[in-house]
Amino acid sequence: MTVPTTNDKPAVHCGGEDRGHRAGNRVVVAAGAFAGHATMSIGMLVHELSVLVAIVNPMRLFVGGVSAPHITRRPRRARGSEPGFPIRRSNR
Repeated sequence: MTVPTTNDKPAVHCGGEDRGHRAGNRVVVAAGAFAGHATMSIGMLVHELSVLVAIVNPMRLFVGGVSAPHITRRPRRARGSEPGFPIRRSNR
């Protein structure tokens, strides 16, 4: 009778079953790498868009060479309703 040594492995993980697990692991790793790359690409696009908005938003205040007063000004009122302006009763 032979005595088993520490190098003897049980016959459970021999052959094709182990190869199948390794192939599955490769698929999972590849899918994870693709998903991570796609997520990073989308994140970079969102970042670039936010940088573009941060640059363009202040620039629109200076269109025409005038800085922001045209945006902060109160809306124009009708000509006859200004204070101190005489009210005309007829068009004579």
